[in-house]
Amino acid sequence: MEIVAYVLAALCLLLAYVLLYFLLRSVKTQGDDYQMQKNWLALARPKIASKAVPGQLLDWKKTSAIKGNDHYYILTFTAALARQKKRYRAAAVLSDSEAATLTTGLPIVVKYSTQSPKKMAVVAVNASTAPGEAEKSPHDNQ
Repeated sequence: MEIVAYVLAALCLLLAYVLLYFLLRSVKTQGDDYQMQKNWLALARPKIASKAVPGQLLDWKKTSAIKGNDHYYILTFTAALARQKKRYRAAAVLSDSEAATLTTGLPIVVKYSTQSPKKMAVVAVNASTAPGEAEKSPHDNQ
């Protein structure tokens, strides 16, 4: 009888550790998303020292945060920063009609800060203009 009690206690302890692990992991993910949203807000202003580069969309995730009638999305994309093409994640604010056009391989424009700490934000999706031509974000007036 004592062995069953010990095994049951060990299983409960293991379950508690697993639940705690996943809880902490989800909190970290939400913190990363929040930081990306703050970076978008900072880089959407044209006064911040930044550079714009083209990129290609790989994946996207809608968040629960909104700005006006638009939603924040976390986009995963490839871009060539410092002459090296890598995979990055950054926030974007998209309307429902813009979000409906998201597809893998879609061209985007990414702004990144030239100062430390590094910040990155997606400022245009389905970009038909070259980076730098559209300095003002369409979401600035909200």
